[in-house]
Amino acid sequence: MASRLTRPTSVWPRSERCSDRAAVVLLVQPERDDRDMYAEYLSHMGLTPICVQDADAALRLACRADIIVTELLLPGALDGYELIHRLKHSAPTGNIPIVVLTVCAWTAEQARARSAGADAFLSKPCLPHALLRELCRRLRSTHQSPAGTKRLDGSVTFLTGHRVEDIGDTKEHGIAADDA
Repeated sequence: MASRLTRPTSVWPRSERCSDRAAVVLLVQPERDDRDMYAEYLSHMGLTPICVQDADAALRLACRADIIVTELLLPGALDGYELIHRLKHSAPTGNIPIVVLTVCAWTAEQARARSAGADAFLSKPCLPHALLRELCRRLRSTHQSPAGTKRLDGSVTFLTGHRVEDIGDTKEHGIAADDA
């Protein structure tokens, strides 16, 4: 059974949240513990994470995201570099910000990720609030940009609010029926 973070008893300060709107974060992480930890924190902080473990699932769901967080080392035929490249060269996803969150901390890996199209690079171990800070920064700059990705007005958020979905392990295709 995967470990879960316990929610603090105090209310999270409003200033720590990205905005009043629940942005959708596609979290592409092969390790279940990483997905669970980051998703739980991001959800608690007001974002809506969609969790997958590989690039194929990420490609299917990317158009639903306001921002994408990916590892570079992914299982399957596509690695994180190819995922980033495909997303950035596709019309529906080309403007979605991509943050790399990876164990690959070498300068050469960072340069390769940026040349593939990554907008930001974070090395693991990374505290959840550091990831949140970067996501908020990217979402704000996207929201303020005239050529931004999607409007953060709730049009792409799920009806279920802040529910965390982990579809990577179950091999489901797309979002669960009750979210459609």
